[in-house]
Amino acid sequence: MEQLKSIQLADNVNLYIIPCDIYKTTSISIFIPCELNDNYTYHALFPQVLKRGTVLHPDQRSIEMLMQELYGANFGTSVKKYGNKQILSFSMDIADSQYIQSHENLFSYAVNFLHELMFEPVTENGLFRHEYVLQEAFNLKQQIMSIINNKFEYSRKRLIEEMDSGKQYVKCEYGNEKELDNIDPQRLFEVYKDVIDNNPVDIFVAGNIDENEIKSVFADKFNFSGRKALKPYSPDTVIPQSVRFVDEAMDVKQGKLNIGFRTNITAADTDYFKLLMFNAVFGGTVNSKLFMNVREKASLCYDVGSSVDKFNGILTVCTGIEPSNREKAYNIIMEQLSAIINGDISDFEYDSSIKDFRTRAKAIKDSAFAMINFHYGNHMAGLDVSPEEYTELIQNVKKEDIPEIASKIYEDTVYFLKNKGDADV
Repeated sequence: MEQLKSIQLADNVNLYIIPCDIYKTTSISIFIPCELNDNYTYHALFPQVLKRGTVLHPDQRSIEMLMQELYGANFGTSVKKYGNKQILSFSMDIADSQYIQSHENLFSYAVNFLHELMFEPVTENGLFRHEYVLQEAFNLKQQIMSIINNKFEYSRKRLIEEMDSGKQYVKCEYGNEKELDNIDPQRLFEVYKDVIDNNPVDIFVAGNIDENEIKSVFADKFNFSGRKALKPYSPDTVIPQSVRFVDEAMDVKQGKLNIGFRTNITAADTDYFKLLMFNAVFGGTVNSKLFMNVREKASLCYDVGSSVDKFNGILTVCTGIEPSNREKAYNIIMEQLSAIINGDISDFEYDSSIKDFRTRAKAIKDSAFAMINFHYGNHMAGLDVSPEEYTELIQNVKKEDIPEIASKIYEDTVYFLKNKGDADV
């Protein structure tokens, strides 16, 4: 697998090529970042409306027929959140030409369709087809409401909301459910046109591909002009003066004890890989202190783990517990942090963490889209490295670096989701 190649097509329009001959498909992803501003519900909605139909392929049946003609190609749109940016994506996966008996240029057809999808939507009276808008607004609202049914996701979301209430990045990437009930069709189309014509664009292509052909096809079909740059994101440095404790009661059988810490370290910082190693030893793997001591030895948690937010300088610990074990679980979790600060890290904990990162880095190469998401996610966080370089930087972290990082982590908020009948727990 060769290194990532970058080609500038216009100001703030970049093409990234990942040459690789181990995949049987060619994967394309086009990313458009947006600010999480007052239009965030509209940002989330319009890609879902776009996928419903184009001028040439105005409904799902005609699109499905096209995908069949392209030897079982797949396409999709999505929205996710990186820091204070919403990321809109338009993706397609097509068969590698060497595996089909055809002289047709599938890559060119795929790029043509993506252009259709993004720039030639089916319309009524100059706006999106109303039926599609209503249906996709309903689907997005269902997606937002489903979060509350996933208590792990819900409780982690609530922890972050309590830590950084009012900050841009806390907004849900899928929009606001109340706003989805009253979408303004004119505003939706205007927001779409503004984003699609002016926001930065990053195009990623992975597979057994010809660099010159890819550049030529995108330059010819999309003919991008220069676009505006978005304001770089840098989270505030926060040193909590005290720890906040927040309880919430719902109809749940299992308590959720979550703890938010301030690391004030993002992927762009020199200490980032030290932080990753700390997290792996603390609670990021099945051999971590939290998993082995809180779950396995003390049997206080159904599940427990920690994770790093590389965009916002936060680390979270999330657990599922019996509500009566709240205090015991909390104390043992904090004891593990103290142990690391005091240098209590075994060779096994250190070595198994390194091994875990090696395994994850190798797994990234198993999927073209995993490679694309790895590179784009790190690029947006200010970290441009290959999986091999990523592993090397992890291996350069010494055991004595980990307590140093641990001593700079600050407990911020403790959130506990309990059953309504456990009001006194």
